[in-house]
Amino acid sequence: ALAESEAKYRMLVENTNDMMVSTDERGVVTYASPQAARLGLAPQDIVGRDMLDFVLPEDRERVAADFGRTMTTGEEFPTEFRMLDAEGRVRWYEDIGRALRDEEGRIVGLSGVLRDVTDRTLAEEELEKARNELERRVEERTAELHLMNDDLRREIEERKAAEERLLLAEASIDQSMDATFWAASDGRFVRVNDAASRSLGYSREELLSMSVFDIDTVFKKDDWPSLWEELGGEESRVFESVHRAKDGREFPVEISLSRVSVDGEALLFAYAHDISGRRSAERALRESEERYRTFVKKF
Repeated sequence: ALAESEAKYRMLVENTNDMMVSTDERGVVTYASPQAARLGLAPQDIVGRDMLDFVLPEDRERVAADFGRTMTTGEEFPTEFRMLDAEGRVRWYEDIGRALRDEEGRIVGLSGVLRDVTDRTLAEEELEKARNELERRVEERTAELHLMNDDLRREIEERKAAEERLLLAEASIDQSMDATFWAASDGRFVRVNDAASRSLGYSREELLSMSVFDIDTVFKKDDWPSLWEELGGEESRVFESVHRAKDGREFPVEISLSRVSVDGEALLFAYAHDISGRRSAERALRESEERYRTFVKKF
């Protein structure tokens, strides 16, 4: 039975297309199947030599690391490397390596199934060359078309860049922690962000039906025209005011106001920063200074 099993095993190994190789713990070849003939070598030409002797120098460090990892951990490794045949031609091999263990489970060497993938690798390289050549030709043709349509391309790029800047600006404003408002010449809101809704307790729809005078306790409707005219010649203006929320709560704000043109329409754009925390801190500082002065006067 043992002889029959060995004969079947030998028949399978010797008739497969892949080369079977085993090494000891030092990497010295202890067995090579007849498929070594593909390299122009007989099995006896390989047995007794270091496996890395047949690997191209450029690949040896990587392959040695793969072998060493399996000898240490016992994990199966896949790797690819190049070997020279007897005529000096480069052959690509794909190796699936496994640890060999003795009866006590100790790793005593490696076994590998080496598959010649030279034809596949060369085909992939040729395909890559063809792809690169095609891409080069496409790029050249595209460059020619760009030159022929330079004015159109520039206009498209400029429009795209402007749209991207606009989208980025809108996204930044919408995600801002400070409330932002756009107001028309009569003071009504034409756009607000989420922070404005959160700070005042109104929905966006509600705010868009309101005006500056509905939320600001300092702005007077009669003063609005003069403010509108003043901002026509200034880049921006910063001042403090007070906002009233939907629930009647009032809180101080610092407003940065500027006049902008959107699609030919003049609008006032405002950032409103809640300064309640700053006011509380200033008040606490004044109280602390007053207590300090009172303490000093006592002494």
